[in-house]
Amino acid sequence: MVAFPVNTLPVIVILHWHYPSDVIKPFIKRLPSGDFGVCLFNLVAFLFFERLGLPLTVTLAYGIDIAYVALVGWLSRPRTRDDRLPRPCRVIEQEASVA
Repeated sequence: MVAFPVNTLPVIVILHWHYPSDVIKPFIKRLPSGDFGVCLFNLVAFLFFERLGLPLTVTLAYGIDIAYVALVGWLSRPRTRDDRLPRPCRVIEQEASVA
């Protein structure tokens, strides 16, 4: 399934406006999380093109888009037990067992 954010996001807004949230859940479930980055790129281009010009606007838009995709990737990454920091009480327990 391919989702184009320019077409899909307005449809989701219209459906959400007229129907309960249960109607749009299947759309959101299948919508790739990086699609919103295209919308961010377009928003930045719309807001800054006249003020910054083409080269700086494209650079800024790509920077924001890449930061968004990296944040989504980092937040959606499955966490394992090894990724978490050790609990501080383990150090205390180990010192108590040694003594």
